[in-house]
Amino acid sequence: MKFEEHDPKTYVLLVSVSFLAGAFGKQVVSMAGERLLKEARMEAKEAKVEAQSAKHQANTATAMGYTLQAMQLIRRNEPKEALATAEIALEFDPDYANAYGEKARALRRLGRVEEALAVRSKEGPQQSRIAI
Repeated sequence: MKFEEHDPKTYVLLVSVSFLAGAFGKQVVSMAGERLLKEARMEAKEAKVEAQSAKHQANTATAMGYTLQAMQLIRRNEPKEALATAEIALEFDPDYANAYGEKARALRRLGRVEEALAVRSKEGPQQSRIAI
């Protein structure tokens, strides 16, 4: 059940609740109102969860795109640009392991081996088998 300010159904519902108040008393209307509020809160909570999920999916997709771009930059021997691109990917999704891998490769190509190894440790065990 959705409650929209300009939806005629909302006004019909309010009139119906008012009628019930006159016919059945305050207690029944109060119970009905509490139930409607509970449903509205539940809908709002579900919508918030859906929005957060969509945002996370969009951020992950964006991170994937930047990571793929970083891979191409490394292949073209442009490690400085690849490093910057991998860092952008990690801004969008700090948990995206492949972005850490590309960052480590870029650091390695720049001769920053210690940093590359430190970044590798953030990647996760399943990703760390890839050579830098």
